[in-house]
Amino acid sequence: MSWHEQGSTPPFRWAFLSSSGVKLELGYRMDLLVEDLVIVEIKSVEAVSPVHQAQILSYLKLSGKSIGLLINFNVVHLKGRD
Repeated sequence: MSWHEQGSTPPFRWAFLSSSGVKLELGYRMDLLVEDLVIVEIKSVEAVSPVHQAQILSYLKLSGKSIGLLINFNVVHLKGRD
């Protein structure tokens, strides 16, 4: 049975980053925040570039979170970085 069928809320939310209670511009909007612990940034690009890595590092720093996932769906196999 899904969380929706159970009448509960999903374990993720779309979140806006803020600093000192001030909402930041839309350029600083993470894709997903799971269980208020993990930032998930979703891409569909030919290759993950340093700017994508800097983006999630900025989100981690601004949010005070320590776990982030950068997922690129424009690949044949999803795999972790060694």
